[in-house]
Amino acid sequence: GLTGAMLTRGTTKHTRQELADTFDKLRAQVAVNGTPTWAMATVQVPRENLAATLRLLAEVLREPAFPASELETLVKQQATGLEAQRSEPQARAMEFMGETFNAFPAGHPLAYRNSDTRLAELKLVKAEDLKAFHQAFYGADHAEFAASGDFDAAEVQKLVTELFGSWNSPSAYARIPARLKSPAGVRSMIETPDKKGAIFLAQARWAMKDSDADYPAFLMANQILGGGALKSRLADRLRQKEGFSYGAGSFVDVSSLDPVTSWQGYAIHAPENAAKLEAAFDEELQKALKEGFTQEELDFARNSWIQGERTERQEDRAIAAWLGRSLQVDRSVRFEAELEAKVKALKLEAVNAALRKYLDPAKLVVIKAGDFAKAAKK
Repeated sequence: GLTGAMLTRGTTKHTRQELADTFDKLRAQVAVNGTPTWAMATVQVPRENLAATLRLLAEVLREPAFPASELETLVKQQATGLEAQRSEPQARAMEFMGETFNAFPAGHPLAYRNSDTRLAELKLVKAEDLKAFHQAFYGADHAEFAASGDFDAAEVQKLVTELFGSWNSPSAYARIPARLKSPAGVRSMIETPDKKGAIFLAQARWAMKDSDADYPAFLMANQILGGGALKSRLADRLRQKEGFSYGAGSFVDVSSLDPVTSWQGYAIHAPENAAKLEAAFDEELQKALKEGFTQEELDFARNSWIQGERTERQEDRAIAAWLGRSLQVDRSVRFEAELEAKVKALKLEAVNAALRKYLDPAKLVVIKAGDFAKAAKK
């Protein structure tokens, strides 16, 4: 993670400030990051400056210097951020979820690491470690490149081949599959003394990919329940009607490569409303499961989702990301059109059936974090 974060902080030819100044002169918005298993760069730049920006980006990716002073600054920034957040309700709740659903052993690249572990790791890291990691693993022989906008495709293809075509990683590549962990349902509470806000999270995981037959139906079920930006049952009940929450909803995260899907409902609220909010959340979920959704709700959710997808596809940044994902998962870009067609064809019975099939209140992992003790005294 630190290796990826350090790439733009200096190369063998330019300092961090020189890189920033040059990208500014090129009017280039550049973001580079990396994890234990992948690295990614995104660029938005006028056509006339694309070639110069890609050349400098290649230097950033291929020739980082990992200056010790910059690493020291980065480590301090990350440690300060971790220390500041570790007692916040949202951070504590997310940490609980991360540990509960962690499917990998300690030391594994994809294992969940809590704030204590991450702080301990930050104290031990050295610039030499980052250099060694970069030399051992970085390379473009398993990379994807996607672009959208005003450019000459042949020229860009030639330039990308020149800049990255011979840059191979010394290590053989193998994708690490995601793993599914579905713990038993549990409800827990975390006290965060002297914190004004509180958070409620409910999560479940199950085996499903975005290419599975049930995915479009559950996608719309979630859109109606809590995923809609303009309207949803959870937001309408918890925020609009009851006034318990400052923000409420749900989202579904589904993999294209491995059968691992995560659903999470959430609400941000005052600690004194915790019990009422949880009861209202449970009631709204049980009502949806028992009575189902209405045709009017499905029509509204479907139209809102389709409009959102079409709006997003008007942005070059979104199109490039979409093309990149298609390359990564070895999938035709027609998949998006096929998914939209499936959503259009959905019947209400299928949406209600998908909700009942995958969301079982008894299997939810629920965590509440906030200063509930002080609220109880009041």
